[in-house]
Amino acid sequence: MEYKGVEFEAIVATPGCGKSYLCNKYSQFIDVDKERLKCKYLVSENITQAEIEAIKGNDKLKIRANDQEFIETLYKKLDKFVAEGKILIVEPHPESIEYLIKNNIKFCFVYPAKEMKQEIINRMKDRGNSEQHVKKNEEVFEKYYEIHKNEKRSAINIELSNG
Repeated sequence: MEYKGVEFEAIVATPGCGKSYLCNKYSQFIDVDKERLKCKYLVSENITQAEIEAIKGNDKLKIRANDQEFIETLYKKLDKFVAEGKILIVEPHPESIEYLIKNNIKFCFVYPAKEMKQEIINRMKDRGNSEQHVKKNEEVFEKYYEIHKNEKRSAINIELSNG
């Protein structure tokens, strides 16, 4: 993929930026967060997107594997997807970004503008995220905005605008 003359092979995007939309609409995209959830927690392999949105942020989910086992399982899945030519779309979880960097996969980093805070919160509510997940993201939005705008490991950063 290419944007403004910069090539990249994966997308890292913060909550509410349209990752699930792209993955549901186009088969070449893989929702790494969905795969991450299935590797880390005891959830159904056939979990729906609506079910995922409803349980995000639930700290009562039962852990399937310890951190190292979950990461190894996730990385094996990602290796398979990359070999199939799929485009990975991830949230900026440390293990996901580490995978991209370790495998020399150039990525685009997408995050909302500071003015989009309420729009992102509304999107989370509209898609059925738990109140706990929405509140947590609302509380850290501005702190993470500052971190995201200074992301230096990506091939290109894209700050979304309202709408």
